[in-house]
Amino acid sequence: MPAVIGSRHLLFGNHMGSKKYFVLLFLFVLGKTTLGQDKIKLIGIIEDCATKKPLPNATIQCMGYVPRIIPLYKKTTTSDANGKFTIEVPNGSKNSFTINLIGYETYDPRSLQQCNSNTDSLPIGFICLKPSVKGLKEVEVVAHKELLQLKADRIIYDVKNDKTAAANNIQTLVSRLPFFSLSSDGKLLYKNSPRYKVFIDGRPSGLARYDPNMYLQTVQGQTVDKIEIITSPTAKYDMEGNSIIINVITKKMENGYSINLNSKGDSFGALGGGGGYDEIRSLGFRCVFLCQ
Repeated sequence: MPAVIGSRHLLFGNHMGSKKYFVLLFLFVLGKTTLGQDKIKLIGIIEDCATKKPLPNATIQCMGYVPRIIPLYKKTTTSDANGKFTIEVPNGSKNSFTINLIGYETYDPRSLQQCNSNTDSLPIGFICLKPSVKGLKEVEVVAHKELLQLKADRIIYDVKNDKTAAANNIQTLVSRLPFFSLSSDGKLLYKNSPRYKVFIDGRPSGLARYDPNMYLQTVQGQTVDKIEIITSPTAKYDMEGNSIIINVITKKMENGYSINLNSKGDSFGALGGGGGYDEIRSLGFRCVFLCQ
């Protein structure tokens, strides 16, 4: 009898051990599957819009983020001999793509693409590039400088080297950047939110505090050196909540002086703005804006 009891006890013990083993094996496989879907591979093909021939050696730059989980990131790759490219991004991320190739216009839709998949890859199809106006008759060898730089706490937009900047105001230029958009009533939004503050040369702008959209509409791109989108302001900026900073850095004048902007408000809703050069013999100006 003791032997039988011992056998039953041994059998029961083996059964429990097997059960635990299968549970652990299931969790391991599930974990591997879940981790495998944390990232997905975007697969696309670059081709000529006119001839439909694949384009090798195109540079594909991807900038994206995962809302409330992963901050801004940037990845770069190139197309192979068949025009195919593969780039790995977090599953559930929103991405913006820029594609460059000598002899072709830059592909820059300035829109976000939601990337979700239940598998480890996501085909995004064919992307065609238009031949540049110069074509092959005029070949310019120039040093290419990226207009956008992505750092840990900010996006830097090199306005002075953007040929389209002079003809546009700051609101229009910023609205083209990744994660920015314009609302139906013309308000600038960052990730569909108006939570941002405008700084001029690293300092809060009193004029922009009352109506940042109106202010950004009045500043022309030709007066700006660069724009910093500070996505993670430090304590020195004394920011509230999850607001970001749009820091407009103005151009220096030929004599080394820069433009100063200042403002004041009154109880009638009028904003007064003044400015001038630091040199007493130079030109100054004054303007008044009425709040709507």
